[in-house]
Amino acid sequence: MQVKKQLVLDSQSEQRQMTGRAGEALVSQYLAGKHGPAHVKWVNEDGETGAAFDIIVTTETGQQEFVEVKATRSQDKDWFEISNREWEFGQVHGDQFTIIRVFLAGPEQPARILRIPNPVMLCQKRILQLAVVLPHNSLQGMPPSEEMQIASYSVNLSEIAAD
Repeated sequence: MQVKKQLVLDSQSEQRQMTGRAGEALVSQYLAGKHGPAHVKWVNEDGETGAAFDIIVTTETGQQEFVEVKATRSQDKDWFEISNREWEFGQVHGDQFTIIRVFLAGPEQPARILRIPNPVMLCQKRILQLAVVLPHNSLQGMPPSEEMQIASYSVNLSEIAAD
């Protein structure tokens, strides 16, 4: 049974990687069509580099825009994960950092692209929201690290309501 779970996780991981790669390829093509191929560099074209962005767009004047692509196959998924490294890069580079959200569709529907310039500023203005997601094992009462302490309490809601 343990092996089956691992296979499911590997399949999900592969699916996420394929979706991400497809989103990056689509955005790279879109930006090359908009700015010209010589102005667009897909940094992960030959494989994941670990950079805090996926694409660099260089304007005629030499200014750079760092683009992080977040792709999904769901048409109504209004959230995505962002790594600490990506967020910190966005804090440092502000207007030069853009997230492009790609909603990949089926063969009959075109993909949709949402451009989110300077997401850190948009959070500060309360246009975007950040969320904290607990790791799965913390919900089972097992802290993921010594830095996180979790306690469980049994509470009778009818007693609280009576007060």
